[in-house]
Amino acid sequence: MEKKFIIIMTTIILLLTVTLGVLIFSVFGTDFNFGTNRDTHENLAGDPARDTVAQDAEEDPQRQTQNTLYQMMQDAIRHANSMRFDDSTGSFSLNFATLYITRDYTRIIFVHSEEEFLAGEFPNYAVVAWPSVTTHFFVEGINKWISENAGKIDVGVYSLGFPLTVDDVVTNWKNVQVFWENNIDSQVFAPWRHASQAFSDVLQEELVILREALEIAGIDVYDHDDDLFSFSVLDMIGSQGRRTFFGLYERLDENTQRQLAEKIPVFAAEYRSEIRNIEWRANINMDTPENITEGMEDDGVVQYTATFPDHLFEFGGIAWRILDVRDDKMLIISEFTLENRVYHREEIYITWADSDIRRWLNQEFYNRFTDEERARISETLLINNDNPWFAGRGGQDTIDKIFLLSIEEVLYYFSGRNQIPRQGRSGEARFRIFCEYYEGFTTTRLNGDFSWWWLRSPGVNDAFATLVVEYGVSVSGAPVDSRMFGVRPAMWIYL
Repeated sequence: MEKKFIIIMTTIILLLTVTLGVLIFSVFGTDFNFGTNRDTHENLAGDPARDTVAQDAEEDPQRQTQNTLYQMMQDAIRHANSMRFDDSTGSFSLNFATLYITRDYTRIIFVHSEEEFLAGEFPNYAVVAWPSVTTHFFVEGINKWISENAGKIDVGVYSLGFPLTVDDVVTNWKNVQVFWENNIDSQVFAPWRHASQAFSDVLQEELVILREALEIAGIDVYDHDDDLFSFSVLDMIGSQGRRTFFGLYERLDENTQRQLAEKIPVFAAEYRSEIRNIEWRANINMDTPENITEGMEDDGVVQYTATFPDHLFEFGGIAWRILDVRDDKMLIISEFTLENRVYHREEIYITWADSDIRRWLNQEFYNRFTDEERARISETLLINNDNPWFAGRGGQDTIDKIFLLSIEEVLYYFSGRNQIPRQGRSGEARFRIFCEYYEGFTTTRLNGDFSWWWLRSPGVNDAFATLVVEYGVSVSGAPVDSRMFGVRPAMWIYL
C-alpha cells in the first residue's frame, strides 16, 4: 500500500512539474531577458504585425519563392565565406545585405577555379565564387581534424567520402555545409589554424621572391608613405599594408609582373582580387565617405579625415552613428570600422578589463581627441556579463570613457530586441544569434570593404571574444589574438 502511494504521489509531482514548465514556456517564450530596465521595442517575435507578414508569405506563392531564394542566397554566402572562396566581387567576405538587399544580386554560382570564371559567361545578378588557395589548405585542415576525431565524426551520414576534396566543396557544397555546421564545436578553429599557418608560410616565401625582384628592378621597398610597413605577411592583413604591397608590385613593368606571377601565384591571386574589388565597387557606386585619408602622425596615432554624408554625426573628424540620447548625453558608435586590431596580443584567458583593446581605446585612441573633445566624453559604468551560452566570463565591471558594445547592447540598439534567445540546438544556430535586420549589422572599413567587428563580451571561453557578423552575433566568437576583425569604438558624450 505504501509503495503504491509513493508511485501515485511521484506521478502527480511529475505531471505538475510538466504543467508548470508548459505554462512558463508559454508565458515567457523562448528568450531570456538580459535585465534592461528599458521598455521592449515593438515588433519583436510574437508581435501581431509580424505574424501577419508570416501568414501572408504562406498564402502567397510568389512570396514563398522569394523567401526560398532569400534562404538559398544566405546559405551560399555562408558556405563561400566559411570555405574562404574567392569571388567575382573581390571581397574578403561576402555580405548578404550588400549583395541581396542593396545591390540586387540574387544568386551565388560556384565554379572550380578562377580560370573557369574568366572563361565563362554569367548573369549580371549572380556573384561567381571559386576555391582559393586558403580553401585548399582549409580542406586539408578539415581532413586532419576528422582524423583526429575518428569515431566521433561520420562524413558518410552526409553522403560524403573521406578524405573530403576541394571538388566536394564546389559540386556537393550543400552537404559539406550541413556536415560542417552540424559538427562544428569548440575545435572549430583547428582547421582554420592549419589553413592560416599554411597560407602564411607559402605567402612569406613568395614575399621573399617579390622583394628580390623589386631590388633587381631598383625599386626601394620602403619608398612609400606607410611608416609601419615591414614587408612581412602581417602587412597583408591590414588594408594599408596590402595597398603598399600592391603599389610596389605595380611599379614593376608588365613583362616582369607576368613572369613573376608564375612564381608567386598566391600573392598574384590576392592582387587580382584587390583589383577586382576596386572595379566592382566603382561599377556599383558603393556608398562610402568621400575624400577619405588615413595617415600616421609623428606620435604614431592614426588620424582619420573625411567628408561625411549629412545623416552622420561628426566628432573628432570621425563619422558616428547616434544610438541613444538620455538627458544631456548621447551614445554614439563609429559608423565604420576604423581599423583591424587584435582584442589581445596573445591567445590567453583574458577579460575585457585586462584586454589590450580596452587599453588602446582609453589611451592611444582617446588621446587623439582634442582637450575640448575629451571634456565631452563621459565616463561610463560597463556591466560585463558572462557569455549567455558558453563558459566565457565577463570579468569585473569597469568604468571606461571609450568601449566596445556588449552582446546585450548590440542586440538592443541594432536589432530592436532586448532579449537574448536560447542557444540553438543544431548547426550554426548553436553558436550564433541570427537577427532580422541585416542592414543594421552591416558596416564597412574606411576603404569600403565589408568588415566584421569585435564586441567586448567573452566568447566560447575566456580566450575568445564575440563578434558582429553580417547576419547577427557570433556568440562563440574568435580567438582574442585574431587580426582580421575591426574596431567600432562607442562612447557617451555630453550634448
